[in-house]
This record gives sequence, structure tokens and C-alpha cells, in this order.
Amino acid sequence: SITGGSTMLEFSNSIKTDKKYNDVTVIPARGSMGKDVETQSNNIVATTSKKLHSQYKLLNIPDQLGEESMKMLSQEPEIKNTLEFIQKTDILVFGIGKAEEMAKRRRIPEDKVNEILSKGAVGEAFGHYFNEEGEIVYKLNTIGIDLETFKNIKESIAIFAGKGKADALIALSNINKNIVLITDEDSAQAILTQ
Repeated sequence: SITGGSTMLEFSNSIKTDKKYNDVTVIPARGSMGKDVETQSNNIVATTSKKLHSQYKLLNIPDQLGEESMKMLSQEPEIKNTLEFIQKTDILVFGIGKAEEMAKRRRIPEDKVNEILSKGAVGEAFGHYFNEEGEIVYKLNTIGIDLETFKNIKESIAIFAGKGKADALIALSNINKNIVLITDEDSAQAILTQ
């Protein structure tokens, strides 16, 4: 499973292999978010799959919907099938966001953003906002991978750049210690000093 975002797009674009991974199915970890199609997980999944010469499935549903709409759409056969694949994810490649930045990107109303930040949120992943201890302070009604699935995945690979996200990674590692990290030197130094 792969999440969306500019970092994941760069990751996907950097893949170079002639090996064919016919027995691999690449899937989006989340539904779509925002209007920038290029950085949505479905696009990144298709690009990654082509580069790996593998299979792929799409999740053609917005990441945030009302609860009733989400329940109804998740019963559609194609969407249901992809959601079942997501629950069986054994490798997850994902980005990490700073709480305030992600809340604004998701167009959460300002009063709700202030509430999330007042509860100590430092990061966001999979629609969950968490504090420095890794405690969930706010959860969006989203579709795709959830924290329970994240906790049980064999291989979790976090990719991020920017030392401002170090707090978010440390907090997330309190939820799941089994994370491989790919980052830049400044971010690594920021993590080591905390």
C-alpha cells in the first residue's frame, strides 16, 4: 500500500528496475484527497505498479465522506475488493504530515484546527492526529488503512523530508515501533537530538 503526497510521488518516480514483480499488487492506502490528481495515491499506485511491472488496484473514492456515504460506497464490489486488499497489506510506504499543515490541506475548518492543535497534535497519518506520546487526539472519518492495520503490518516504510516533521515521526513511532525510515540528513539529526 502507498499513500499519496508529493514525497510519495518523488519516491514513485525514483523507482528503476527491470525485474518483474508479477506476484505483487500495489494498492492505495487511502482514498483521494484534494484536487491535485498527480499526488493522489491512485496515480502514485499506477506509476509505481508500472515501474515494478506488477498488478494494481485503485480506490476510486474521496478520502473524506460522510459516514453514511462511506458505508454505502464501501459496499460497491470494486471498492470493497480494494478495501479487503488494504486490510491484508504487508508492506506500507507512507508519508508523515505535520498536524497543522495536514489539517489545512484537508480543509478542516479553522476552529476545528485550533481545537486539534490545542490538544497537542504534532502529526497526522491515516486520518489520525496524534500528540508527542502517540495518543490520538482527533480522528477523521476516512477510508483506507487505519491505525489497527498499521500496527500489524510487517514492513512500514516512512518517507519524509524536513526536520519540522521529526516530532511527528517520533510520535508515530510510539504507535508502531516497526518503522523503516527514509529521510534527509537534517531530519535525521533532528530525530537524534530528541
